[in-house]
Amino acid sequence: MLMSRMAWVATQLVLLLCVVGCQTVPNMSPSPIPVPSSLTDHDVELAILMAVADRAVPPTVPPGQRITDNMLSDIVAIQVVIAPSHNRSSRANQEWYVEDRDPRTVYAGFQHRKFYMRVAVRHDAQQVTMAIVDSHNLKQDEYSIHKKAFVYLQHLGTRVRRALGTLARRHVDGPASP
Repeated sequence: MLMSRMAWVATQLVLLLCVVGCQTVPNMSPSPIPVPSSLTDHDVELAILMAVADRAVPPTVPPGQRITDNMLSDIVAIQVVIAPSHNRSSRANQEWYVEDRDPRTVYAGFQHRKFYMRVAVRHDAQQVTMAIVDSHNLKQDEYSIHKKAFVYLQHLGTRVRRALGTLARRHVDGPASP
């Protein structure tokens, strides 16, 4: 009787630790970020790239200019990586980085300690949306993911908003001199 009571208490403690230690939340995309009407598609892409790389938007890039991979490497001092799985260990101390990009989509990788996620940052003339497309060690399934994933995603969203605002102000004030 005493053993069964101890086993029951031990089981309850393990369950409690699992519930408290590993909380997941519904895996829903955050609210879209509105794009200022003065910005072009290239401006929006530049803002996203700079936000992912956590760099200020360079004052010498003319409004509306398309950013090539070579320009991106020079501006951000990172390389756009097509196959990030081979390069993850060298980026262990970076958090957000550009993995790939397609027209109207930037794929951002996030690495923090043992946590990794890949986010598709899609944009058009009206909005920027973000969706987690893959992760490791964040307990992602079809419906839920670890609650920290959205904390990381919120930081990226804040940086995107800031970069969009910087570029919108440039359209009003004019570009800065080099």
